[in-house]
Amino acid sequence: MKKTTIDNIFFVFIGCILGAAFMQFLNAANELGPVFWLGGLGFIGGLCTFFLDFLISPGNIFGWWDTRVLAWFNKPKNPLRLLYKPLGGCLYCMNVWVVFALFLMTWSTHNLALWYMFPIGAIAHTVLNLTDKHLNG
Repeated sequence: MKKTTIDNIFFVFIGCILGAAFMQFLNAANELGPVFWLGGLGFIGGLCTFFLDFLISPGNIFGWWDTRVLAWFNKPKNPLRLLYKPLGGCLYCMNVWVVFALFLMTWSTHNLALWYMFPIGAIAHTVLNLTDKHLNG
């Protein structure tokens, strides 16, 4: 896939924003500590979701999850069919729950407010979208 001029401008723009945010974080680490956690958890959450999707795809170590468990959840008359997408049927639906689990693990050890879940989820969704777009085409 060939990068367009818009992609290059986008990556330069995002790089400038991240660089400025990192410089600001280094200048006032105590005040901007939550910003670091927001970006870090969002980035890790998006990549963890992509990796989990890779692990449960057929032919990989947890491929049985896709062929057996998700196939069972996706049957038309199954009353638990609504769990098909969050458990791996939809990459973006699964992302919400992976990020929520990461947030709860971090929330128990650090003092993060609950509303931080929204920007963490947005960052994770953006990272997942870019990763999926460039790796899966």
